[in-house]
Amino acid sequence: MKLEFSETMTGTYKLHDDAASDRRFEFSIRVVQEPGRIEQTGPIEGTVTLEGFADRKPLKGTLQLAPLTRRALIYNFEFTANDGEKVRFEGTKNLSAFRPIRSMTMLAGTLYKEYRPIGAAQATFDLRREFPRLLASLRLG
Repeated sequence: MKLEFSETMTGTYKLHDDAASDRRFEFSIRVVQEPGRIEQTGPIEGTVTLEGFADRKPLKGTLQLAPLTRRALIYNFEFTANDGEKVRFEGTKNLSAFRPIRSMTMLAGTLYKEYRPIGAAQATFDLRREFPRLLASLRLG
């Protein structure tokens, strides 16, 4: 049995070698997890936009749920930039009992080409807009 849901997060990114101000960062993913398991890693697929760098590109990766061992949700996905190069995003929601809503809705991460960091990104999960969509997307099967 699998639990599936969709999630969209929006924010900004900045490349280290780009003098431009922060640009739009957004991704939408479909998550597949095993219900009842608190600690697990499952596949994700979707699309990512980093304005002017990777516009509506397919992504594939994993979402690691580690609320007990690492107090974190870890997003790791790859996509192809507009220039044809492979890019990887690694981001973490650091969970906190003192700020549960903020910690579950704030994601900070790093962009990599191969193993070299090339930029940083931050995104939020908009509870008012996206939570109803997430609930509507839940599937158990």
